Amino acid sequence: MKYLSLLLIFTISQLSFSQDFILLDKETKAPLPFVSVYTTNTGVYSDADGKVKLTQDFKETDTISIEMLGFQVKKDVVNNIEKLDTIFLESKVESLSAVELKGETKTVEIEGTDKGGNGFGGPSLTELVCVVNPNEKINKTLLNKVSFYFKKKRGFRHLRDENEGHYFLYRFNIYEQDKGRFIKIYNSEPFKVDFFDKKEIVVDVDKYVLMQENIAFGVECIGFFNEVDERLEENTIRNVAMTTKKNDFYDTEMFIKVPYKKDKELFRNLDDLPIESGMYLQFDLELVEINE
Repeated sequence: MKYLSLLLIFTISQLSFSQDFILLDKETKAPLPFVSVYTTNTGVYSDADGKVKLTQDFKETDTISIEMLGFQVKKDVVNNIEKLDTIFLESKVESLSAVELKGETKTVEIEGTDKGGNGFGGPSLTELVCVVNPNEKINKTLLNKVSFYFKKKRGFRHLRDENEGHYFLYRFNIYEQDKGRFIKIYNSEPFKVDFFDKKEIVVDVDKYVLMQENIAFGVECIGFFNEVDERLEENTIRNVAMTTKKNDFYDTEMFIKVPYKKDKELFRNLDDLPIESGMYLQFDLELVEINE
């Protein structure tokens, strides 16, 4: 009986395990929102106030990574992290440097095709990444703005009523692909997308990015929230517009980020998955052409 009681207590403690801490900028002491906190088995984001809640999916012996663009990646075993209530991240110099514009410049607008194209959605904590290889028409131009689209979500009236005020939180990322690795060089501020309505997102890149081979654009879902900004655990989706139509300016290759899956690649080629192939993100580009 004593053994059974101890076993029961141990089981309950495992099921109820959670650990809260807050992430702060070491220099400014400001909270860091929507930071990725993960192991090879699971992962979460900090909330808008920099607070993190680890659940029982985080095993004590696992190595945890805390990662945000602009800061040094922090790694430690979960058992050590559990003992802390505050974690400071140190800033680092960004790999995306400023570009000095010389000579005359001209804006080049490339409109995406098929505005009513197919949509693609995934569960929270996934990301669609489109590798863009520009041809000679736009190679070595500078990226100024990116526009992309969320299709109108169709459903029954009761779904609209149940999800009134609910929204998804996304952000836009830019990567350089190097030998199969995706190195993040830019991310936008998080933006809201409501549950049903069609929406166009325009990202004004605050630092010019050179359009060159293996540049990649990512649309990352941070989570699904209710009207009072509480994270919801529903495994629901929101369609990002995609298309199969090609254009005269670049070739593309699509990847989906499959986070926190042990023994699997973090970024998987969409053509290797059992879904419709030949699709890529549908977006408009505003480029700056330099005439030296």
